[in-house]
Amino acid sequence: MNNNFLPPPAWFDTAIEIVEFARKQRRAEDFIADARLRPQIIGQSYSYRIDVLEQLVRSQIVNILDDRLTVGSSFDAEWFDVALKSGNSKAWELASVLGNKRAIEKKFNSEALKKIGDIGEAFIFKELQRHHPVELHSQIDHVSTYDDTLGYDISSPSIANTDNTLLMEVKTSVRPISGKFDFFLSRNEFNVGLSNRQWCIIAVSIVNSTPIVIGHLYCYQIESRLPHDIDESAKWASCKLSIEVDAFRAGLP
Repeated sequence: MNNNFLPPPAWFDTAIEIVEFARKQRRAEDFIADARLRPQIIGQSYSYRIDVLEQLVRSQIVNILDDRLTVGSSFDAEWFDVALKSGNSKAWELASVLGNKRAIEKKFNSEALKKIGDIGEAFIFKELQRHHPVELHSQIDHVSTYDDTLGYDISSPSIANTDNTLLMEVKTSVRPISGKFDFFLSRNEFNVGLSNRQWCIIAVSIVNSTPIVIGHLYCYQIESRLPHDIDESAKWASCKLSIEVDAFRAGLP
């Protein structure tokens, strides 16, 4: 398989079935026998299913030991990385079945997270330009491109009230959204939000390479959930939040 090629949904469906076989350590012979019974149609045929199995073995996602299918310990295939980081829903379904959360988390180092964040910020910047008339475009400032210490990413007139300038912190995720949106918030970002009522968070979800706006919320909506320092010698610097999707107001502010 070309590492830069993302498999189609039918490929992932078959891969998920194979991994489920492997999690139960079933015999490869049983999978092959089952594959022979499948209809000769694209995405389900014997040859297709065997090809997917061989690709998974080459990628070390699945191993065959003494005719037993087992889940591999290395998920370093580049195509899998690309699929996960582009928010491919089928790839995340496969990741869930694989069950090795630590191996998946290791794929998202600071460099990968920054790239994902940059995509979300660029998307929101363009969305603001799309919503605002041209004469206001000069007031839309993507500040994080030249200063990442301000505690927000974009300053822009509000869509609801162009006389009001908002400070927007964009949070972007490629993970499936199932009721809650997860993101990290720095102490600096939170402090800026506390001192500026114009500060808000914009949530962006990347699904199958397409960014979409989940919504926005303000600091007062999450203030009570943030940690509290209990000793001067220990202060929190960053925390992970899981906020209900229903808590976000629809669209851009």
